[in-house]
Amino acid sequence: MNILKLELTHFGKFHLKTITFTSGLNIVYGKNEAGKSTIHAFVRSMLFGIPDTEEGNERYSHYLPWETPHDFCGRMWIKKDNKVYRIERNFLRPQPTVRVFDDETGESLQPAKQHLRQILSGLTETSYLNTICIEQLKSATDPQLAKELEDMAVNASQSKNLNIDVKQAKQELLLKKQSLQSQIVNDVDSVHQKNQKMADESGKRLSRLQRSRYIREKQSSDLQTKIETERRQAEEELMAYERERNELRRRYESDKKASENAANANMTAAGGHGWLIWLVLAVLAGAFSIYRYSSVGMTNRGDFWMITIGACAAFVCIVSMFLCAWKSKDNKKNAFAAQKISKELKEKLEQSLKEFEECKTKMPTDAADRCKPLEEQYEKAQRELSYLVHEQKEEEKILLSLEENDQKLKGAAAENARLAEEIESVNMALKTMDHVSERIRATFGNLLNSEASKILFDITDGKYEKVVIGQDMKVRVYADEREIQLESVSRGTIEQIYLSIRVAAAKLLWQDEPMPFLFDDVFAYYDDERLAAAIDMLKKCGHQVIIFSCHSREDSLLR
Repeated sequence: MNILKLELTHFGKFHLKTITFTSGLNIVYGKNEAGKSTIHAFVRSMLFGIPDTEEGNERYSHYLPWETPHDFCGRMWIKKDNKVYRIERNFLRPQPTVRVFDDETGESLQPAKQHLRQILSGLTETSYLNTICIEQLKSATDPQLAKELEDMAVNASQSKNLNIDVKQAKQELLLKKQSLQSQIVNDVDSVHQKNQKMADESGKRLSRLQRSRYIREKQSSDLQTKIETERRQAEEELMAYERERNELRRRYESDKKASENAANANMTAAGGHGWLIWLVLAVLAGAFSIYRYSSVGMTNRGDFWMITIGACAAFVCIVSMFLCAWKSKDNKKNAFAAQKISKELKEKLEQSLKEFEECKTKMPTDAADRCKPLEEQYEKAQRELSYLVHEQKEEEKILLSLEENDQKLKGAAAENARLAEEIESVNMALKTMDHVSERIRATFGNLLNSEASKILFDITDGKYEKVVIGQDMKVRVYADEREIQLESVSRGTIEQIYLSIRVAAAKLLWQDEPMPFLFDDVFAYYDDERLAAAIDMLKKCGHQVIIFSCHSREDSLLR
């Protein structure tokens, strides 16, 4: 694949800038800040776009045109298999677009991204940056540069694809394993057994509380029934007492009245000596008549009537006396009878009074007083019942919490099993990766060592005859069959080793479809002899080479 032409329509400092390339070695020369890095960034952006990442956002902001911020676009022409394709991109966010055309027919190829991947033969941005795009490591110190060279060599020798960072992948798998192990809940089984034991004990306590509550509820119900029965019985007894008391009061009043009547009758009978009065009156009337008759006689009519009246009065008094005497005799009989009745009535009255007094003593107490002991027992039972209800609710909460905890423990056990499976999968992945890496290293690694050694031998004019990426993944170089530590060689030599491995890896990875090399000021630490050797090597490598440089040495050597 070759890059034929770039058109920086609006990109960074360039507007409507067109650059063409040949299939061989190309040099883009310019002083510092002339825009070489911008062109380099444009090629990368046209091939893979500008992603919405931290690095991509920084690149977007850096190359967004200041003068035309509403236009951020460009075009690129690529030749592959004798066919020319045109790529057009609009980088402007939030809706960047990419279109791919068959440049000969003008046909728009859809879907564009899929056709672009096919044109690039699966080349990704990562593999692009790690193989065909090579920059001078200006920011790295010599020890850092050696370490970066070793890391790059490890990936190249282990994966046969610089898009895969084997070392990083293994590190991520180990971190994943540690993360999974940290998520495992320890002592799940013992905690589950302890929790189950506590749940059983709580269940037993709850059963006891439920039984006690049932007993207290029945006791309270029985007491309430007894209180109602006692209250009803007390009310009935009180009503019976009231009826009895009213009956006794009625009998007492009746007996009392009868006794009073008998007493009056007795008094009347006791007063039966009225005949004596009549006797006295008869004697007085007779004496008066006799005296009148003996003293004056019946000389005149008046005296006659006086004597007659006196005699008549005496006679009436005598008759009244006899009547009173006869009546007195009957009264005596009645008085005796009344006295007898009065005595009986008095005894009956006394009995009624006694019964009344006894009735008063037998008066039932108030229903509230009679029910008070039962109500106290009922209140005590209710308090105990309330306590049992509270305890039951608390125990139910504990049991529910234990059951929920048990469910969590079951979930944790299941999660532990799942995590164990994942950990086993990670272990298998690590073992597989080690196994596959070893197999690849035995094949691709040997090829990479051989190809890189040839390139380094040519560049250094035979001083370093071999570069080896060993089993310990250390990069070693040999001169006169003697191992040379990377830390002991010059910076230029380190960058030449770096270039040799990168070019070797790219040639091995893209044998069927040679990809263009893009070098951005990679020869700054090369002396003239080694630069000439490197340029000669690049001419013969069979790849399109685009060199961006601020020095004229490359151009002079090319001419």
